[in-house]
Amino acid sequence: MTIYYIREGFRGIRRHLLMFLGSVAVITACLALTGSFALLAENLDYNIGQLIDENEFVAYLEDGMDEDEAAGMERDILAVDNVREAIYISSEQAMENYLEQMEEGDRLFADLPEDLLPARYTVYVEDIDGLEETADQVEALSGVDHVTVSLSVAEGFSSTRKVVVAVAALLLAALLAVSLLVIFNTTRMAMQGREEEIAVMKMVGATNGFVRGPFVVEGAVMGLLSGALACALERGFYEVFQQIVESYQLADLFYVIPFRQVQTVVFAVYLGGGLFIGIFGSVAAIRRLLKV
Repeated sequence: MTIYYIREGFRGIRRHLLMFLGSVAVITACLALTGSFALLAENLDYNIGQLIDENEFVAYLEDGMDEDEAAGMERDILAVDNVREAIYISSEQAMENYLEQMEEGDRLFADLPEDLLPARYTVYVEDIDGLEETADQVEALSGVDHVTVSLSVAEGFSSTRKVVVAVAALLLAALLAVSLLVIFNTTRMAMQGREEEIAVMKMVGATNGFVRGPFVVEGAVMGLLSGALACALERGFYEVFQQIVESYQLADLFYVIPFRQVQTVVFAVYLGGGLFIGIFGSVAAIRRLLKV
């Protein structure tokens, strides 16, 4: 029986090849468009996440600490909840970093004592929403003089990420709904010329399941072919997008996730989504025709 369904399914494809190819083109375009937007949203979220991960505050140590005591503070700071990393900067290193920011040839600060600036820790947090609370806990540690934190920047990144995720989710949902509607109507149109074929089968006593079998095969082939084509298109679009970012020297501002890191998910979603859409669309489209 399965062999019969497969044979009749491919026979139906050959008989209605133009309509089949038209449906494949529409499904491929919808999958590629929706997937491209999803990948763009993923890249935006990743880049904002990287900015959030780089958010930090500085914990200045009390004067008079020797080098061993100052370096030993790392254990206490890391023990605070939400602290991801703590990087120690000695007084000498702090002065060296400061002088590097001065213009070349400006000798005004060249003779400053190396230990003029206090030793400090640059502290990175796990969750940016808890930045202020974490900074207060670190400031309360023995040996910490005070901390500086830019809450406006941290809150700005966090709010921006939430807005981007919300807008992307709404647009993606709308695009997906429109794509499914277009795909369903296209599939239904592809089945419009099959009323007589289905009616004859019903008149000779064929069951709904028997009639539906070849159409399920057609839908599966349509969906898998569309998914495979969409995968190929997506890879091409993604590489072009990456080249554009690199050609305009935007790589330092916007990191594009390598396609190899997402290709497994992309292929699985496209092939699985195409298969589901093809089968569901075909079955739903002939549902009315089965009531002959």
